[in-house]
Amino acid sequence: MAFDEQAWIRETSSDPIEVNVTDSVKDLLSGYDYNVIIVTNTASKCGFTPQYEGLQNLFDKYYQRGLQVVAQPANNFANQEPENDANIKTFCETNYGVNFPLLPKADVIGDTTTELFKALAEATGQPPKWNFHKYIITGDKIYSRSHFQQIDEDFVNWIEGLL
Repeated sequence: MAFDEQAWIRETSSDPIEVNVTDSVKDLLSGYDYNVIIVTNTASKCGFTPQYEGLQNLFDKYYQRGLQVVAQPANNFANQEPENDANIKTFCETNYGVNFPLLPKADVIGDTTTELFKALAEATGQPPKWNFHKYIITGDKIYSRSHFQQIDEDFVNWIEGLL
């Protein structure tokens, strides 16, 4: 049976969103070489923290085909990222072998939201509601996935199809 992207979106996300990429998002991501980029807000003390492993596996498997993963550590939800940048990097490398880009810790919601997350939230109408919210950006689309979206076989197949 062929992978049904629309069914996957309906079944795996309480907040399915697909919108066109805006110029501001393109500009903010212009420093990355990608066909598909996953941008996610992260936290090291969250129940979803093991998603780092799945993100790293995706990055390892598909980087040569144009996948980029960018993590934005943030302490916006339940004080689950209290560490500084150096400690976050060490934690991610030691526990999950992370070698995809980790941005400096910053806010992903509120008055001091980073320009990237502000642009993504404005484009999709969906700011992160918790850690590990995922924005998947292709050349012309932005998909917004909630933190509940695990890095499972369906997600991997979907990303592979986007590449």
